[in-house]
Amino acid sequence: KIYERNKKRFVDKFIATSPNDKDLMIKNFHIPEDMIEVIYLGLDTNELMTRVSKDPVKKDGSKFILGHIGRLTFQKAQIYLLKAFKIVSDKYPDTRLEIIGEGEDKDSLVKFVQENDLIDKVVFRGYISDIYNEMKKFDAHILTSRFEGMGYVNLEAMALGVPVITSNVGGATNFLKDRHNALITEVEDHLSTANAIEEIVSDAALRKILVENGLKTVQDFSVERMARETVNFYLKNIN
Repeated sequence: KIYERNKKRFVDKFIATSPNDKDLMIKNFHIPEDMIEVIYLGLDTNELMTRVSKDPVKKDGSKFILGHIGRLTFQKAQIYLLKAFKIVSDKYPDTRLEIIGEGEDKDSLVKFVQENDLIDKVVFRGYISDIYNEMKKFDAHILTSRFEGMGYVNLEAMALGVPVITSNVGGATNFLKDRHNALITEVEDHLSTANAIEEIVSDAALRKILVENGLKTVQDFSVERMARETVNFYLKNIN
């Protein structure tokens, strides 16, 4: 916080990736509002699609695959995902959870899995560079972060036609609407996450709505739009 509060002495303008981020910069770091402009992140869907295999993705149709991609850290709060999955897996034994990523919380997360008889249902995949082909295999992607910027992984999942569950952090509510293009859960609330997962697993019609509206949402958050707004930002501010 000391670093961020002092940075404004040496910076003319800041870019926030969402209105929520802008509010946090003002509240936590005392950055004047007129020094901050919002430019949403953009996704290069063309580049993304070139990295997705043209061959049909093989899925085990008898299993419902829940997925999470992210660093295994305090920020991402995967412990709430595991607690939620424990509740859901007891009710829906054919669900599986795949976690892709590495980080300092891995040992404690693995310990939770072992202590709660989830070894056969939760797979830690480690770091994988080709995440898009892995993500496309998921029946849903879940983010349980304590804090985020925009939650870029949500855009990536939506672009691949994967339903999204995300905690209400960062820019989530700036571009996502609950039950329209995502299911939005409470922060640090495994029961809220468990309820959302159960809805996703049990309601095919809801999954279809989230996928269709998610694909439409992604079109409004292109890398071309981000680049254009960034150029305009510099042209306006550098006189």
